[in-house]
Amino acid sequence: MLKFSDVNMSFGSVTALKDVSFDIDKGELVYLTGPSGAGKTTILRLLLREFKPTSGKIIVNGQEIQDLRRKDIPGLRRSIGAIFQDYKLLFDRTVAENIAIALAVKGVPENEWFDHVHDVLKMVGLPKQSELFPSQLSGGELQRVAIARALVVNPKIIFADEPTGNLDWETASSIMDLIYGANDHGRTVIVATHHPDVLKRRKGRKIELKKGKVVADTK
Repeated sequence: MLKFSDVNMSFGSVTALKDVSFDIDKGELVYLTGPSGAGKTTILRLLLREFKPTSGKIIVNGQEIQDLRRKDIPGLRRSIGAIFQDYKLLFDRTVAENIAIALAVKGVPENEWFDHVHDVLKMVGLPKQSELFPSQLSGGELQRVAIARALVVNPKIIFADEPTGNLDWETASSIMDLIYGANDHGRTVIVATHHPDVLKRRKGRKIELKKGKVVADTK
């Protein structure tokens, strides 16, 4: 499903990842743990092919991605649902429009957007917020919109980068329940977090990073 083999990543003189190797099976729940700067976000950005590794091999859904041509990168990203701590929503678009963008990118016919958006907003508990703008929502609601946007394209893999970072624990718990629900439906879920309560909430495999190296793996 997903494999890193001897991956190194440097930004100038700074080493972000060093000899990172692991494989993740379909349907796994995996936590990437470690302090800030350990390399968690770099791994997730490499999976999206935001940049190429300095060396090593990355395989996603049976495809080597480190040397993907630019025109093939959108196809990779359509198979991955990404959830970020800062939401990455367009604040001049409504909730429905933000989610519909993901459908447009995947090539879903426009006459099908309404039903998909309605269904996914109901799933995340925001059935009446479709015409609101992000500035009208709370932090927890913004993260639910981000989850809805990730789920609406029915991705094989979901990753969440510190999805509870800005939230109180009650709200964070409800957000994690939505993410766990995606895993319950057979999706591979990768959560980057340093929050100890998240790690305790549901048992999953833990890959611990420190200074760009994998120092522990509970597989």
